[in-house]
Amino acid sequence: MTGSSEQQKAHRPGIYKQKNKQHKYGKHRTKGEIERENKGRVSVGILTKKQRKEQKKIDRRHKATQLRRNKKDQVLTEKRSLGSRDGPPQLVAVVGLHAGADAGAVARLLGEGSGGHVQPEGGVMGASHSFGLVLPRFKQRFIFISPSTADLHSLLDVVKVADSLIFVLDPRDGWDSYGEYCLSCLFAQGLPSHCKLLIQP
Repeated sequence: MTGSSEQQKAHRPGIYKQKNKQHKYGKHRTKGEIERENKGRVSVGILTKKQRKEQKKIDRRHKATQLRRNKKDQVLTEKRSLGSRDGPPQLVAVVGLHAGADAGAVARLLGEGSGGHVQPEGGVMGASHSFGLVLPRFKQRFIFISPSTADLHSLLDVVKVADSLIFVLDPRDGWDSYGEYCLSCLFAQGLPSHCKLLIQP
């Protein structure tokens, strides 16, 4: 057998080959042609009046949530910066609620026992003892003020701006009648978020 006879001959359709009719699309484009032309682009959907109203409601709710979250983050940032190196120092008011309780001595004791740097503060009106305290270990700064309870208005003003409040009590009697009156006035005005009770040794 020769090499030419070994090669297969290509099939050629005969005269009886079936010829199917081509689908008539008409004058419109097919779905596949439209998808190929758009290349994945989607047309903008037209919302109904009800859908637009619902969308505006969702947008308003989303905007209110964002504003609330931003305000919360801002307050948290301010609170975290309070007393830090870059922020203002924390203002601590030490108030004696008994005639025998020495709030100034307790404030000095707190400053000396903390192991930080004590800096005298001047020019604080209505405060008998005031000093600054720097704690490098905790990277915090404080200002301790002992307002006089004799002047109730100055006491209320100091407590209004204080970040923390320490009440000094007598070890035997707790507080006296005038201390109770001062305490009721402070409760009526409103107290800072951080309040402590300390019994003088």
